[in-house]
Amino acid sequence: MKALFSKRAKKGQAIASIFIGGVSGAVAFGVLVIALSLVGQVLTQQQSTQTANTAAYNITGSGLTGVLNVGNLTPTMGLVFGIVLVLGLLIGLLGLFAVSRMRQ
Repeated sequence: MKALFSKRAKKGQAIASIFIGGVSGAVAFGVLVIALSLVGQVLTQQQSTQTANTAAYNITGSGLTGVLNVGNLTPTMGLVFGIVLVLGLLIGLLGLFAVSRMRQ
């Protein structure tokens, strides 16, 4: 029981939680990209069955434009997410090891 609360076990748990946070963020970003792709495909398929210049056709076209605009921002969002992820990991690890060294 004593080993469960040792400094080494706490350090390992902290590193694991930092890693899991980063992985879950990457998975969430991947789900966003897949969802945008699927919504775009559904809207394109739906619009192909509609009569041109009707209200439904125009609304579907507006939806496609919105998905395209968000899709165009995906590389930028990925870059920002990657930078935040790396900085978060570095700051978390720095804080973890700096605090443990100060306590010794």
